[in-house]
Amino acid sequence: MSDEITIILPEIMDMLSAEAFLMDVKKAITKDTKNVILDASKVDKINTVNFQLIVSLKKTLEVNDSNIKIINPTKIFTDNAELLGLSKILKLHEVDNV
Repeated sequence: MSDEITIILPEIMDMLSAEAFLMDVKKAITKDTKNVILDASKVDKINTVNFQLIVSLKKTLEVNDSNIKIINPTKIFTDNAELLGLSKILKLHEVDNV
């Protein structure tokens, strides 16, 4: 098992997709996972619930000495994170735009 996984976030991250996102994360992460990369290059819509899931994932990973990194965030993603006051928490200022 790899200690790093990449999850490509869907184009639409709304209430209907939140449960599917959570299930995808639960399936992908194992006890050996040390780095989770969220590729936000396709996100065209994201709501507060999905940001809450991402922040919860980040906090859970940090407790287990693991990391989360968001790459290629769209303007929609970064603008919404900023509106919610999450840019610093999600370290979007440290994002690598691959």
